[in-house]
Amino acid sequence: MSRQRKRKKRDKRPRSPFEHERSADLQLWIGDGCSGGANARFAADVEVSVGRTDSERAMGFVVNASGNPFQSLNPANENKQLAFVLDRDQILELIGYLQSQLRGLKKPLGRGKPNYSFSWILDPKLRLQRDLEAAARKAHPGWRQITEKDDPDLILGEIGDWVQEPGAPDVGPGLVRWFKRTHPRKAQRIERDFTKRLWAGRL
Repeated sequence: MSRQRKRKKRDKRPRSPFEHERSADLQLWIGDGCSGGANARFAADVEVSVGRTDSERAMGFVVNASGNPFQSLNPANENKQLAFVLDRDQILELIGYLQSQLRGLKKPLGRGKPNYSFSWILDPKLRLQRDLEAAARKAHPGWRQITEKDDPDLILGEIGDWVQEPGAPDVGPGLVRWFKRTHPRKAQRIERDFTKRLWAGRL
């Protein structure tokens, strides 16, 4: 899709009814060519890209005119309008500030589109589900973890992977139900420990 056609598609979104609020699309980078985020619900002519810097000591913020998203963090990007970094201390303060303001924000207007959502990944219910799934795989006889004993020629990336034997439940609600039914005390302990860490702010 050409840049011109892409911009035209973005312009199909309604314009913001708030005169002095300029909408922006958000691109959050977790690696080369790998990102998530959320597009604005209203027409946006800029994109904000956020990602960890090469020094790994700061988070970089780049404001671009709408263009090719995969060039967003490129210093030579001709669409770049502004770029700055915040160090770890500043990011911690920013996180605390955003969390304190979140409850006061009203529901956004306009229609939202599904995105690869970091907020969904960090949802406490999903994180508890992942903890229970991890424990269930260790406990279930139909799941085993690959070790060097399986094959001395295995590459390093394969060691530690999990293998599902025929008939074993898939990772998901079925595996967790099996774990809660066969190891109720372990499951309850995981849930209690998770709740304590959640309330203590240690997740």
